[in-house]
Amino acid sequence: MASKYRVATQQQSVGVCFGPGQFVSGELFLHSGTSAHAGPESVEDLLNDPAPFFPLRVSDAQPGTLLISKAHVRFVTTPRDEGARGDDSALISIGVEVRFDETETVRGILRFEQRPGRQRLLDVVNDGLRTFFSLSQTDQHVIVNRAHVQSVSDVTDVFDLKLPK
Repeated sequence: MASKYRVATQQQSVGVCFGPGQFVSGELFLHSGTSAHAGPESVEDLLNDPAPFFPLRVSDAQPGTLLISKAHVRFVTTPRDEGARGDDSALISIGVEVRFDETETVRGILRFEQRPGRQRLLDVVNDGLRTFFSLSQTDQHVIVNRAHVQSVSDVTDVFDLKLPK
């Protein structure tokens, strides 16, 4: 018998990077709704909620569910179609390179809503309300933990800022 307190979830395939060569793949469980916005919970929503851990079902050599500490996650990758929420034409787009250390960098397009106090790249990377921010690449989203970032560079001139949603 199913519990009346059970919450419906959707599975989302992700890759979790803890550092160079430390990568695990699995599925997250996302809620069908969130109080933060209309529509289903996204991976970025889950990573930015206040809970310090999240469950990840893995199917590697030792299948099972791991409880992952968000504080130790460098970034999470998701397919491009995850989290699309409609028209983003009003968003500012900046091509960025995120450096974690001497051996690992990630490039992508950072899209954000321009509003008072959040108009520049510096304002977005200093946003203390969200630990993780998302970059769009041709085939995936990379959701970055700002606590692991060494530097962020504006590389807009090397990007086609019209990636598909």
